[in-house]
Amino acid sequence: MKVVQFTVPVVYQGSICVQEDILPSFYSNYHRHKEIQLTYILKGRGTFMIGNFTHSFEEDEIYIVDADEPHMFKTGEDIKDGIHAIHIFFDYEHFKSFLDFPEFDDVKYFGTHQCQ
Repeated sequence: MKVVQFTVPVVYQGSICVQEDILPSFYSNYHRHKEIQLTYILKGRGTFMIGNFTHSFEEDEIYIVDADEPHMFKTGEDIKDGIHAIHIFFDYEHFKSFLDFPEFDDVKYFGTHQCQ
C-alpha cells in the first residue's frame, strides 16, 4: 500500500493543532505526517493500520501515532451514521524537549518495555 505524505492543516504556526472530525468516514488514505498524533475515537469503529500492524478499534479508545509513522483509521463497513474523532497533533521539534522531563522516562520507551 502506498503511503501518502500528509500535511496537517494548521491555522497558525504553533506547536499543537487540534482537529475535530465529524464526518461520514475517516480519512481514507494510508498516510504519515511529521507530527505526533493523539486520537480519541468518540464515535465509529473499524480497523487501525499502523506500520505492518492492524488492530480493530472502537468508540472510547485513544491512539498515539509517532511522527512519520504510516497509519490509517479504516471506517467499518457497517458504519452508516458517520464518525466523530478528536485529533491532537504535536510538532515533534517542539515536543521532543517536553519528553525530556524525568516523569516521561517510561513514555520514551513505550512499546519497548512491559509494565511491571
